Amino acid sequence: MLRIMAPAGNRDCMDAALRAGADEVYMGISGFGARRFAKNFSVDAYCEATTEAHRYGVKVNVTLNTLLSDAEMTALSPTLSQLYRAGVDAVIVQDLGFAEMLRENFPDWHVHASTQLSLATPEEAIWAERQGFTRLVLARELSFSEIAKIRRAVRAEIEVFASGALCIACSGKCYLSSFLGGRSGNRGMCTQPCRQKYRNLETGETGFFLSSKDQWQEADEIRRFEEIGVDVIKLEGRMKSPEYVFEAVRYYRSLLDGNARPNRIAKLFNRGYAKGYVYEPDPDFLNPAFSASWGVPLGKVVREGILLTDAVRHGDGVVFLDPQLQKIDGTNVSRIVRSRTGQTVPSAEKGDVVHFDTYVPKGAAWVYKTFDYALNKSLETEIKTTRRYSVVEACLVANVGRPLTLELVWNGKRGMATSQEVPGVSEKFQNTWDSLFDALDRFGQTPFRLDKERTKIVFDANVFVPRSVLNRLRQEAVAQLLETVEAVSRDTSGTVAPWTPPKYIPKTSPPVRACAVRTAAQAEVCRECGVEKIYRLSPPVWFARPEPEPFAFAPLAGSLHDAVMLEEAGTPYALDWMFNVANRRTQAFYEHVFPNAEVIYLSPELSRETVRKLKNGRLGLVVYGHLFGMFTRKTLFTTPQVELENQDGRRFVALRESPTGSRVFYATPMNLTDYLAEQNGFAEIRYDFTLETPEQIRAILAGRAGHPFSYGYTKGIF
Repeated sequence: MLRIMAPAGNRDCMDAALRAGADEVYMGISGFGARRFAKNFSVDAYCEATTEAHRYGVKVNVTLNTLLSDAEMTALSPTLSQLYRAGVDAVIVQDLGFAEMLRENFPDWHVHASTQLSLATPEEAIWAERQGFTRLVLARELSFSEIAKIRRAVRAEIEVFASGALCIACSGKCYLSSFLGGRSGNRGMCTQPCRQKYRNLETGETGFFLSSKDQWQEADEIRRFEEIGVDVIKLEGRMKSPEYVFEAVRYYRSLLDGNARPNRIAKLFNRGYAKGYVYEPDPDFLNPAFSASWGVPLGKVVREGILLTDAVRHGDGVVFLDPQLQKIDGTNVSRIVRSRTGQTVPSAEKGDVVHFDTYVPKGAAWVYKTFDYALNKSLETEIKTTRRYSVVEACLVANVGRPLTLELVWNGKRGMATSQEVPGVSEKFQNTWDSLFDALDRFGQTPFRLDKERTKIVFDANVFVPRSVLNRLRQEAVAQLLETVEAVSRDTSGTVAPWTPPKYIPKTSPPVRACAVRTAAQAEVCRECGVEKIYRLSPPVWFARPEPEPFAFAPLAGSLHDAVMLEEAGTPYALDWMFNVANRRTQAFYEHVFPNAEVIYLSPELSRETVRKLKNGRLGLVVYGHLFGMFTRKTLFTTPQVELENQDGRRFVALRESPTGSRVFYATPMNLTDYLAEQNGFAEIRYDFTLETPEQIRAILAGRAGHPFSYGYTKGIF
């Protein structure tokens, strides 16, 4: 049966998710996870929240789905032990070295492969399952048919995103935030450069060219997921409000329960909604006009004021947009005046012409409502008043001359109680099944309730059952049941064992000079310049079979799919830097599972200090190239190459990929060739050529004074 995984950025959101009917929640620990800017939980608060969730049969998944340093893994060890002892159900992981550490130290703890791994093919899914992942959170860019192929290939649970912010870049393969300001999305600190405004330097047009609408699947899509055999639908929103979480979970709960509710989510947060990739590989879901929540249409600016197309009330938030739907200004409505009568009113309805307490800004054409005060207040009340109950099976035995017994059973757990008193005969009243049931079904603030069809009562009609005795019996049974529910059936005595990295024989010979190129023409130039090894850059996520290569390139695995297939073929190859090696443990993991990977490239996200610590004779380092900032299955522009400029004047180049998709590069190339003397000890150093002309390639490889680019170089994160 399809289950709902809900976001919980804080305790209020978790409570909203529980009350709305979530089957599972995913929550972060302060300082870690892919949403570090959410409030998240302290470790003690996390353990308390886990106990509360388990009372309702709701599973808790901790998000540790970022790349970790060696020091962070060590620092996390006591936290992991505490979460494990508290009964946290699963850990969501991106860093494969960290996943191996979890499996070694907590073998019965479920580990889920994060969407940050962008698992997109059956071969990748099979490989991940073999590594011990019990659930696979698939890449967000997959169609129904692609999901179905993966479902048929593995026994592991399959989880897919059904709603919320849909990153334009493939998860785990976006580095724009990192290269722009040193705040890595792979480290949970994304500054969302995709939501910024850019200028197309070819056309002069400005817009939010990298900003996608949010995803929102409805009844038809949920039914398709059920038919395919998806186990869990995931709702995005750890940065969203409790009201958003409550309404989103409640909507999907209603679909799964067969009593669909109206969809009101756009009134809570709306940058436009689309279906994502489930129907086609290159959908039209970009929203170049707006990247924040622009709400729902409220009215049109006319000569007399604002002609309302929806109701407005005091406390509503509104924005004013120009004819192209670009935001001009916004305000919170504290005064509404009917234009025709001048009357001040607390609310106005569709068709009214009104003024607000602020002037309509010059150039405004449309008014949108971004905050619905009445809806939010209504949801606040509903969250507080909605109770969630778990139906228990009960068996009450009440016979004359024998102690009363009560057994409660829920989710395979039991609570038993026996009265000290021995009931006698009632001389005044005759018991009935309904009267005993009504007296028993008084569970107060506990999470349990009775159901008549699941309650068994064995009694003598003339037995005397004092209500005080029955109440005490129920309380004792509930207390034992809760104790059983909250108990953790794990060996919680262990801690994380120390790990000793492999010893490497120092490499004394100079590193091999390699190049990675985008075209065969660039490869020919590299060969003419005497480059020893030439790779062809390949996509970091495998969506389609690549075109035949006209050049004899050295094998380079850009995606996990590439690595799995090359390893199976027994071909020596290199792992590209998008495998995100950030620590020694992950490096050692790749060396073990991919023995034919002769070279493992370090990511340009790493600092000089970290590079020095990791350096050894099997690693490679990119020392030159336009930094690859983003890979997306969505085609961003129809023209093959577009240069963009952000509001800070930084430039980027978007290249169209074949058959669909785009890749975005930082226009200012990284150049670490001044540090070549430090590169002894690496297996390879590499020059990446993507936008360069043959003349520029020759100049760079020759190490001529100066550089061929008018806007200079960058050292990147290094």
